[in-house]
Amino acid sequence: MLISANMIQGPEVTKVHKKKIGLLSSFLLLLLIFISGCTKGETPKKVSLYQRDGEVSKNPEYSSGNILWFGFDHRLGPKEEVLIYTPFLTYLEKATGKRFRIKFTERDEDTVKNLGKGITHFASLGTLNYVVGQNKYGIRYLVSGVNR
Repeated sequence: MLISANMIQGPEVTKVHKKKIGLLSSFLLLLLIFISGCTKGETPKKVSLYQRDGEVSKNPEYSSGNILWFGFDHRLGPKEEVLIYTPFLTYLEKATGKRFRIKFTERDEDTVKNLGKGITHFASLGTLNYVVGQNKYGIRYLVSGVNR
């Protein structure tokens, strides 16, 4: 049996048409948004993630003679490291009258390299990094830990 559009009741036809019109208008609105976002007004800039310009540190505060920078090997999270080293640096400030700051190494930086190039003035290093730093940059130890 064939059913024609004349045989379907009026309210059912309008519901179906309203759904189709709603879907079509939603599709057209999304299409319009996508098309308007694809303008040719901007030209993309080519950026190399492998090339770097300038020095390792451009912060003039690092080269300031008033501050001594302290570096450390990452062992724990940043919060725990700050909790460990801040009292030590506070003690040094009171004992010497100089200013001490913590230098957090970035992902592409190395604590030994920062120490060897003078970005940090002293650091807390593990045994392996100390040996590498001594061979590569001639660093010396100031204090050695004693296990009991």
